[in-house]
Amino acid sequence: MVLEQAIDALTAKCMARYGLQYKATPVETPPGQSRSRLYGITDEREASVYGYHNPERRPSGTSGKPARTPDEQAVLNGKISAFAGKKVPKGGCAAESSMTILSGPHKVDNVRLADELIFSSSAKAQDDSRVQSAFKKWSVCMNDSGYSYESPVAVLEDAQTFESPTPDEREINMAIADVRCKKRHNVVGVWSSVEMGYQSVAIEQNAEELKEIKENLRHEISIANDALAGKTE
Repeated sequence: MVLEQAIDALTAKCMARYGLQYKATPVETPPGQSRSRLYGITDEREASVYGYHNPERRPSGTSGKPARTPDEQAVLNGKISAFAGKKVPKGGCAAESSMTILSGPHKVDNVRLADELIFSSSAKAQDDSRVQSAFKKWSVCMNDSGYSYESPVAVLEDAQTFESPTPDEREINMAIADVRCKKRHNVVGVWSSVEMGYQSVAIEQNAEELKEIKENLRHEISIANDALAGKTE
């Protein structure tokens, strides 16, 4: 995301003022969770290769948080007031760069409102009788293939599904059955349309707040693009 990239770029520039290096922490997509899997796995070809494992996820064993020296950590998080004869900004370079990018024109009390409305709409949709009916048909279909789950959500919540570093034969077969059952009973079509209905209501009820959040985001993206182009100090 451009905002995260810009914050990292400004953080690196800030750290360089003190003769220190900064490496961003890689963002790892949790197993079974990505923008392309809002309704679980839906692509049979992908299921036949990865099972429920997410191809976007960083392979196990690769580096996580980059190693930092005590000095780097202190300046990054503002644990000290000065370093190398220079004042360290309050909250450190991490706070300074975030404040530079995330400074929209509006004071928004709940900056996570959009995410909360998405989660709320998703929960309401899953409890909706139309979606529940589709889930039951999917569950019967899965049971016919030898897999006992009440809903596609239950599959994603089953930690055992994602325990192995790579998918085994059982996982792949189950993922394929999952996709086929979804298609047979139009689970994703029903689920997504019902969810969109709840989202539309939520958007209408929170129109003014969402407008201000949108304006802030446009402002922040503009600053972020300037930062990435080297126009922001």
